[in-house]
Amino acid sequence: MKRTKLFAILLACLMVIAIVPVAVVPASAAEKVVYLAEDGEGDGSTPEKPLGDLLSAFAAIGDSDGTIVLVGELALFGEQRVEPHAGHITITGKYNGKDYEGALYAADTSTSGHWIMGGDVTLENMTVTLAGTWVIRANYHHLTFGEGFISKSDAHPNWPQLYVVGGENGADNATVDTTQDVHLTFKSGIFYEVIVGPRNGNSATTEYSGNCVVEVTNDVKIWKLFGMARGTANHNYATGLMVLDGGEIGCFAGAHDSKATGCLGDYTIVLTKNFDISKSFDAQGVRVDGASVYQGISGVSVFDGFESATTYANAKLLIDPSIKAAVDATDKINLDSFTSIEEYTYKGTIGSGTLEGGSAPVVTEPVVTEAPTTTVAPVATEPVVTTAAPTQAEPTPSTGDGSVVLFAISAACLVAVAAMVFLKKRVAE
Repeated sequence: MKRTKLFAILLACLMVIAIVPVAVVPASAAEKVVYLAEDGEGDGSTPEKPLGDLLSAFAAIGDSDGTIVLVGELALFGEQRVEPHAGHITITGKYNGKDYEGALYAADTSTSGHWIMGGDVTLENMTVTLAGTWVIRANYHHLTFGEGFISKSDAHPNWPQLYVVGGENGADNATVDTTQDVHLTFKSGIFYEVIVGPRNGNSATTEYSGNCVVEVTNDVKIWKLFGMARGTANHNYATGLMVLDGGEIGCFAGAHDSKATGCLGDYTIVLTKNFDISKSFDAQGVRVDGASVYQGISGVSVFDGFESATTYANAKLLIDPSIKAAVDATDKINLDSFTSIEEYTYKGTIGSGTLEGGSAPVVTEPVVTEAPTTTVAPVATEPVVTTAAPTQAEPTPSTGDGSVVLFAISAACLVAVAAMVFLKKRVAE
């Protein structure tokens, strides 16, 4: 009998040991959440206590992954330069199942606004209203326009003057690490011009050796799409990748925009089964900087006067077999600009920036480095907005890992059942 009681006590101890780890195992670090609103004067910890400055919201998250929740409308003035950050930050007007009707608008119509990123950022579930020209600069980071990004303009209802630049802007490249990658992902929105690489002039960096990636999907609309750089200088690149998985391109989608002698990198354009070329390149009388352009898809420059078909070491066009017939029938692709044309079924994920299988290029995620300290914008801007004192937001409490709890409870139940069976057997004996 004593032996039976002793064994029962031991089984009870095992049950306690199985349950205790659930209480003592620390939960993973919670994502930081900051609320932001016009004229906000709080610490950003709740919708009722929002911060009132965009740069302060970034500073409050710091180097962690985090979310900035837009509560109502927020005005942006002149130039907004975000300090470098290591984590991925999402800016959204919806959070935790609630719609805060988040929106951004350009408050000054006399100048072009510039928003310069300091790390990987996703913009989603928000409305951006433009009075004039607005430039969003990824500054060699992964910039994603996620679901629910709406851009509009009363002055330009069809094509709002929203520019996206993946690299640096202007001739301020002395402090730029030209080996960095840039990655742009478009899942929603309307954009006037997208330059995946640097946007620069004669004096800008020419020996850029990073990778340029752009992905377009869903119902995105882009008037002009430059897969690498836009400028008048020669450039040297590693690889470039353009994935057209849907969307509508107004004028052209070209690997480069340059009147110079050429580039030395490899470039790949992928047309997936979701890309309907009949919806694109229907603009009439398109001219850029006074020069006529090739209205369609080109593996080299979009300019008609750019005669070299070997601008890149290799310019490859990959086409899904299901749309091959439509591609063969169209006159919207400059087939002579590609060194090779192949059938290819896209197996990647939009946002990954990689292709799978075959000899497709492998493109790495962008390296986060410190942003340049000075910028010369192509259009005069308002004075740089100073950064308000950063306020540390309260982290959202973590609920822990539910799978651990379920496992511990299941183990305890099994131990209890075993104990009952053993005791019943001993009593019977």
